[in-house]
Amino acid sequence: MHTFFNTFLQYTYSCPPPTPSPLPVQPLFVFVCTRFPNDSQALDVDKQFMLGPALLVSPVLTQGASNVTAYFPEGQWYDYLTGEAATPGTVTLDTPLDKFNLHIRAGHVIPWQEPDVTTVKSRQKNLGLLVALGPSGRASGSLYWDDGESGVSENPPNFNLIKFDISRAGELTIRPEVVGLNTTLVFDTVELYGLRRLPTRVTVNGVEVPAERTSIVNTNIFKWTGLNLPMTSEATIRWTAY
Repeated sequence: MHTFFNTFLQYTYSCPPPTPSPLPVQPLFVFVCTRFPNDSQALDVDKQFMLGPALLVSPVLTQGASNVTAYFPEGQWYDYLTGEAATPGTVTLDTPLDKFNLHIRAGHVIPWQEPDVTTVKSRQKNLGLLVALGPSGRASGSLYWDDGESGVSENPPNFNLIKFDISRAGELTIRPEVVGLNTTLVFDTVELYGLRRLPTRVTVNGVEVPAERTSIVNTNIFKWTGLNLPMTSEATIRWTAY
């Protein structure tokens, strides 16, 4: 779990609250029904939890169990490790000792970092993006980044707010909306879930990505590495499939 938390530390830091609340601190982990209040079946789900709006965790709570019963609300969900799509409804998930049941909700872009032994060291690593495409090929997300110590100041800002958006199929834009903190960190990796056809050509700001920087993970995840995109600079990634 330590590795899991540090991988998605910045995602959780950037998540909006599940519902309007006067509380100054919002819970990171909530029941599924909190994110899907109109889903009556989700009311009975008490052994899974949502981390932010896009990650669904289905843990094994019975000693020695090799599978777990999980409920997926309406929509598209992707297995974090394999990229396989999960069918909405109640399903049985195989859970060997080396498997962690984490699913990504379609339509979201999730920032992540390579985990380290402490959160301080994890924050020094470059970032990646998990892009879970929706049925129309669209997705969005954001990254809030500060120094991890100071209180928030808005005038002048002492944080960065980066927006990720796929409003047109085959085009991911990375747009700094607020830049108030200097950093040398870059977005180095992008992983795409839910592609119906694998891209034959990929460009970053108009420059083609070499074939050696692309790979396919478990036949379902298309991955680009070595992108070296500064956090505070705008970038556009386009892909074409024939």
